[in-house]
Amino acid sequence: MHDLVHGVWIYAMVSRQKASCGDVDEVESLRADLFAVILNFARTEYTESVVKDCALHIVHTTMNNMKKQDINARIRLLASDVGDFIRYWGFRRIHGEIWALVYLSEAPLSGTEIVERLQVSKALVSPALKELEDEGLIERVISENSKVKRYAAVDDVEKVIKGVLKRREKVMLEKAWKSYSALPKSTLAQVGYSPDRIKAMGAMIQMAQMGLQILLEVDVCSSTDSKFSGH
Repeated sequence: MHDLVHGVWIYAMVSRQKASCGDVDEVESLRADLFAVILNFARTEYTESVVKDCALHIVHTTMNNMKKQDINARIRLLASDVGDFIRYWGFRRIHGEIWALVYLSEAPLSGTEIVERLQVSKALVSPALKELEDEGLIERVISENSKVKRYAAVDDVEKVIKGVLKRREKVMLEKAWKSYSALPKSTLAQVGYSPDRIKAMGAMIQMAQMGLQILLEVDVCSSTDSKFSGH
């Protein structure tokens, strides 16, 4: 059996090298080579059919693992890109990475699973999960093992984001407009400030308020569904 395992090990190493070079399709062509290698190493007490059956099973398992690793790597890349984008909304990158991973998963994920799939530290994930839960972006779900906390993404993401914008961006813009309105505009030029630029700044604040209001009122999900359905 040692020789059989050794032959499979050779195949696995070659397959990994091919996959790392992007030649995943060529892995299939290695099957015949694998059979030949294993048959050369196999002892006489193993029949050819038994060796081939064992080899075929290991080949399929190896290839499925390679595909799974490739998909997980692509999901990590997408989650990272979402993390970069979500920082513009006042969150940290890890928030976006976790939310994207949990949102895409068919089943709720535990903290340990999130750490493993994102390949980040538990110390980074644990507080971020609490913060996402507080913001209403994810929620804790009942687990078969009550000791394990599992998380699922909230479906109505648009509502959550709009809530964040109302609590934070809208309040900040209102504060900026209040400060602008309190300026003694008739005397600003006397102390070296440009009346035209002060006026332009007021217009920028108003424009930002209008843009935010439109964003809060528009039904983003319906617009997106129409776009992708071709209507």
